[in-house]
Amino acid sequence: MSSPAADHGKVSAKAVGAYGDVLVNHRDHTLYLFEADKRDKSNCTGSCEKTWRPLLVKNKPEAGTGGVRAKLLGTITRANGVKQVTYDGHPLYTYQGDHHPGEAHGQAKNEFGGKWYVVDAQGKAVTTPPPSPTHTPSHTAGPGMSAGVTPSPSASY
Repeated sequence: MSSPAADHGKVSAKAVGAYGDVLVNHRDHTLYLFEADKRDKSNCTGSCEKTWRPLLVKNKPEAGTGGVRAKLLGTITRANGVKQVTYDGHPLYTYQGDHHPGEAHGQAKNEFGGKWYVVDAQGKAVTTPPPSPTHTPSHTAGPGMSAGVTPSPSASY
């Protein structure tokens, strides 16, 4: 499987939502680890790698900004012979549901036999669940009124 990022092995850390600084690729797209992977071995193949795209390189990956440590970067060779970037032994992936920098729609998903998590600059999974959508009330009471109370037409002011 080829990747448009095959020549772009720069890994940085940037703030992504409520997760703090997490690993991102050269396009600032969030990177994930897969709990079902073994150290330095990917268990995401076939249809899994269509949803969770391995971060592939032709050369050595490069540490970018945000505290990413070059000594934690490495590669593994996938079954098809291409190199996948690892961080602290975890193969790295992007999620096909993240379309823009700063998105982490794959966080805590349980797919293909394990959970997926964003990764911090120390190489640890950030296991915080995705934030819940906030509820905004559709009606607010005006000054001197309680929500849900309608003044009586006979009220005198």
